[in-house]
Amino acid sequence: MSTLSQPALDVIYAYETLTFGSTEVMCPYVNNKRQKVRGALRALIGKGSPEEIEEEATILALRKHIDLRKADPEMLKTFLVDNNLGIDCSGFVYHVLDAEMKATKGISLKKVLSFPLASSPIRRLLTKLRPVENTNVKTLAHEKNSSTVSLSDIAAGDFITMNGSKKVGNPDHVLLVASVDGNTVSLVHSFKLPKDGKYNHGIKHCSVTISNPTKSLSEQKWDDEEILAAVKDADVVEMRRLGM
Repeated sequence: MSTLSQPALDVIYAYETLTFGSTEVMCPYVNNKRQKVRGALRALIGKGSPEEIEEEATILALRKHIDLRKADPEMLKTFLVDNNLGIDCSGFVYHVLDAEMKATKGISLKKVLSFPLASSPIRRLLTKLRPVENTNVKTLAHEKNSSTVSLSDIAAGDFITMNGSKKVGNPDHVLLVASVDGNTVSLVHSFKLPKDGKYNHGIKHCSVTISNPTKSLSEQKWDDEEILAAVKDADVVEMRRLGM
């Protein structure tokens, strides 16, 4: 069995249990492109760590004379979503993989991640200063950062990239492999599905059973029909692994 390191699992758990006082709430999904916010704090553009999201939520609540320590889970969820506080799919994967690389390789993700899509000197400088803010699905899927993996050779820390799907609000998406047990691949991601409504989105788990590794990901057995629909609809779906 292949599993993410404990520090990486701890990051996932921290996103699943944002804590205010004695109350925990799952981190919502935020679509960075939809918010169209530039130059803002990471927590406000779907790129913040769990600690940054908690801190910014607390600050915003104090300005509104709201004590989140006394809020119930539903109130917390509503407050976070209404104030665009959460994590997008690539921001989530960045923070988890950063913890994984520090634990297993002794190096941070920003040291090895390349930004070949940066089109100007200013943009390239920003990728050095603010790497997580400039990481998206296409960056992770670029050949300078990762390579495709055979479905018979999947390991924890690999990720599935989906580009060009029309079934979801954001056409590009990434799901991280949390563990592999036999032919069952457990995935974790930050996402918003149509069934989630306005408030019930965020960190999600799903799995895919690789029944025939010679076939595509869309032909495998998924436990979530809506995720499978998005996989089938995407222009390009790949299992990929970071390079070093």
